[in-house]
Amino acid sequence: MTRLCALLAVLANLACQDVQTKPITFQVTDSTACQLACEEITLQCIHSARATLTPMGGSSIPGPCVTTPSPASPPTLCTPGKLFPGPMFDRVDEQVASFQIEGFRNGIGTPGCQPQDLVFSAGTPMAFDLAAAAASGRPVAMTATCTMNRCEQLLNLMGEVLSWPPTGQPPQVDMPHYDILFGYSSVTGNPDSSFVTLFSIQYNPITNAVSGKGVYTTEARSDAARCVGFLTTLIPAGSTVSTLRCLDKSRLSGSIQMLNAFFVTPSIAAKVVQQLRIDDGVLLGQVRHNATGAGGAVVSVQTLVDGMDASARLYYLDDSNNFVPAVGHATSSSGVFAISGLSGKNLLSVTAHYMGTDAALQTRLIIPRTAAVFEIDL
Repeated sequence: MTRLCALLAVLANLACQDVQTKPITFQVTDSTACQLACEEITLQCIHSARATLTPMGGSSIPGPCVTTPSPASPPTLCTPGKLFPGPMFDRVDEQVASFQIEGFRNGIGTPGCQPQDLVFSAGTPMAFDLAAAAASGRPVAMTATCTMNRCEQLLNLMGEVLSWPPTGQPPQVDMPHYDILFGYSSVTGNPDSSFVTLFSIQYNPITNAVSGKGVYTTEARSDAARCVGFLTTLIPAGSTVSTLRCLDKSRLSGSIQMLNAFFVTPSIAAKVVQQLRIDDGVLLGQVRHNATGAGGAVVSVQTLVDGMDASARLYYLDDSNNFVPAVGHATSSSGVFAISGLSGKNLLSVTAHYMGTDAALQTRLIIPRTAAVFEIDL
């Protein structure tokens, strides 16, 4: 009877007299059927959930349909058990069983756990010993499947505004006030891609912190979205430029994403405005070695669609802080270079050669009226 009481407490989180209780947790380890990693699927659209326990050789025992809480940071599909505000079951008599969790996106105030509202189902591949799982303290593995009713991913971004070229420090701007957007640019059906805003980012000038929450849409996740990131504009702009920082999409996972926005150093931005055509957009890069600018590097650039040489649009920032045509030259000590925009030919392949080493090709996109920034590390 003592063992039965312990098993009850394992899932119901209920205390039994003179019995030490330990929780059983679950972890989705396979979400292949959902076409995304479990940490890329947030569950903010789930309004009801149900757990079902199936004893070995027995019939399924569905638990109650519960209304899920609405936390500030919703759980991801990796930890579906966090959808439940309390015990999944009030009583568990079985010792070996399989387990399933289902999440539903019914409208608020409408009946929950309806089949047509199913978003995902996560289940243990086989029956397991409940007491052994509780004693081990290790999460029990689950496999998840998803319907076409899936939640869009919710991002929760936190970071700072940093100066570009990267120094790890804030931009040297007096009394800064930035307008920061998070969004993407797609090349589908538009030769001169524009920036599509997903949501606004809050900026705290006292702490230099940025933060924002919003939906990471299917369109932004698609391969057509060549750039997903921050667009940062100084208010008033003066002779500065709006700075676009594209991010590695693999970092847009989990419940919180620690990522930084960047802003081009005002002295370089002024030269971009004076010497290059900012209306067509500019791609600003830095060749780096050991995390510092690499002088003497040679940058190569081609249009991605037709593979045509685009070196006529390439400039190096010289030691006098001026952009000069790159033909016949190499990067100065700063390692900074610029590629001017050209309507219909703004999707580029960029690489660099430095001290006998060729960098991997990078695909980059120029957006009109912005300076898109990146680095080539060698």
